[in-house]
Amino acid sequence: MKQLIAQVEANRLKFLKLFKKTKLINNIVLGVIALGMGATFLWLLEQNMTLALIIVAILIIALFIYSRLVKKWLGKQTYAYIFNYYKTMDAFLYNDRPFEQIEVKEEQGFELEEIRALKVLKDEVSIISRNLVTGTIDNIPFALADAGVRVQKDKRIEVAFFGKIVRFQAKERQSNHIIYHARRNDKLPLAPGLLDLKLIDSGDGIMVFGTDEELPKAHKNILKHLNKLPLNEYLEDFTLVLFEDKGYLMLSYADAIMSVVYETPLNETGLTRYVADLGLINNLLKEIAN
Repeated sequence: MKQLIAQVEANRLKFLKLFKKTKLINNIVLGVIALGMGATFLWLLEQNMTLALIIVAILIIALFIYSRLVKKWLGKQTYAYIFNYYKTMDAFLYNDRPFEQIEVKEEQGFELEEIRALKVLKDEVSIISRNLVTGTIDNIPFALADAGVRVQKDKRIEVAFFGKIVRFQAKERQSNHIIYHARRNDKLPLAPGLLDLKLIDSGDGIMVFGTDEELPKAHKNILKHLNKLPLNEYLEDFTLVLFEDKGYLMLSYADAIMSVVYETPLNETGLTRYVADLGLINNLLKEIAN
């Protein structure tokens, strides 16, 4: 892990230096052009106003084009840094057993329609999902990606989920659409999709919702494994969705785990926590996934 942290920190400092240098040069160039416009306009104003206006117009166009080019170039550099960060982290997290046949597509993720089918949220309007990791964990096929889902709430658009989503095929086919949910702060409102379902069970600190009261055969073991996922400053809540032969685990992680490092170094405690969670997720999938 120390080697990974050192590599990530070296990449972060290199990008931060590039970003700040580009911003500085950009500000200097913009200042020079602005001063040039002012000086040109004042110098030619009384001699030839038409020429002064033409030169100022040309400088304004040049300023606009330059700003667009710099913004586009810096955007490409930023995305290159983000995707390289994903590659570096994924190579560490999913390189060894129990992970096998790992394929990473940094620019891809889950689609909005797939999230809507989970019936956890409501009025979903957009999703940003990246860093799609597919493969097997102890020979169980899975897909995992980062995701941020926005919903329409009254007249506002707000983020309703931000974290990681794990998709797998369930062993037991469900006639019931069933959702296991636990959260760190019980005072926060439940996701609106849960309110449309029946509350079947709320023991062990985990609420279980469904379209009817039929529970999976592995219900007790599911609760046992889910209760091993600690809810704290790193994990705000988790939601396990089972329907038909599909399974999804939604994990609302904090920025310490989710964010691409930029202004601050990699959070080693958050990384350690996520590595531990991968082992717990593996145990859960052994219980309920094919």
